[in-house]
Amino acid sequence: MTVGSANTKSPYELISRYRSELMGFCILFVLYYHSALNSSSQFLQWLKMICYGAVDIFMLVSGMGIYRSLESNSVSVFFRNRLKKIVPIWYLYYVIVLLAGHFFFNDEFRIHEISGFLTFTGYWLGLDDQGNWYVYAIMLFYLCSPVLAAMIRDSRNRLRTGLLMVLLSIFLSFAFFDTLQLMAFTRLPSYILGMVFAACFRDRPFDRKGMAVSLGVFLVGAVMLSVIVAHFTYFLWYYGLLWYPFIFIAPPVTLFFCLFLDKLEALLRPLTALLRILGRASLEILVISDFIFIRCGEYVYRWAEGHVSPSAVSVALFFAGALGGIAFHAVVERVKTLVSSCHSRLKAGAGA
Repeated sequence: MTVGSANTKSPYELISRYRSELMGFCILFVLYYHSALNSSSQFLQWLKMICYGAVDIFMLVSGMGIYRSLESNSVSVFFRNRLKKIVPIWYLYYVIVLLAGHFFFNDEFRIHEISGFLTFTGYWLGLDDQGNWYVYAIMLFYLCSPVLAAMIRDSRNRLRTGLLMVLLSIFLSFAFFDTLQLMAFTRLPSYILGMVFAACFRDRPFDRKGMAVSLGVFLVGAVMLSVIVAHFTYFLWYYGLLWYPFIFIAPPVTLFFCLFLDKLEALLRPLTALLRILGRASLEILVISDFIFIRCGEYVYRWAEGHVSPSAVSVALFFAGALGGIAFHAVVERVKTLVSSCHSRLKAGAGA
């Protein structure tokens, strides 16, 4: 598509086409939020505070893809595919955590914490050393997805049903005020919105009317966020008030970002190539950067004290998180290929 041409793609098509680039864009914001990078610039500090909203975009994109997957596959195939995607990353990551903890950090691993990690229940049970909450949330949402998708798909008015489900999920999140689990349940509305996009916006072009509606929704979310940050800062964490506005902000930002890439595709190829690499490794970057920032960061700062400035260490850790996640993605893909090859050989040998 050339600059200035009318857009004929639907919201579903735009997001599907630039899914990897979008996830790469978001993981950079999540890295920035989690990092120790700080600035004297008020704008950069404000930007860092709201970077957590990128998680809502992840949820939106995931919900959209999951709805499409459930249309194309049986429930058993759907769950098998989800497990094949998440489990190798999660379990190989835990091997790194266990080995590093045993040989370098003198960590003590208790059986109930190990079990909570491996069964994706530790975060919900409030156990220690359970890794990033996002993985637990997305696995729970996957578990509920066949029911959620069926409710939308089988409705006479999918849009109305989907939006009602979003509203109900917001009320559900209120039950988790003042708990760590609130981080997860404030993201369920965005996940359901992704399903709504897949169910209702495949054939409607993202035209001027759609842009106007999206801009209006964005402004509602932006005003909510501004008021909350200005007057209710105490409640940002305990009652999730920093996150709720992104239910409104995430969908239009997602659409306008994808439209931007679509309009300037030829000019942005180097950037989109980089974002695709980051996007395809986004889950690996998330878990590895957590390990580098939280587990390794303390020791790196202590070792560098008096020799390297904290700012330089923070920058180095930021890039280590990104590059380490990309390398881990390559390792996971290699292991999956080897396991698949061994499985095929075993089947061939059994059938001989």
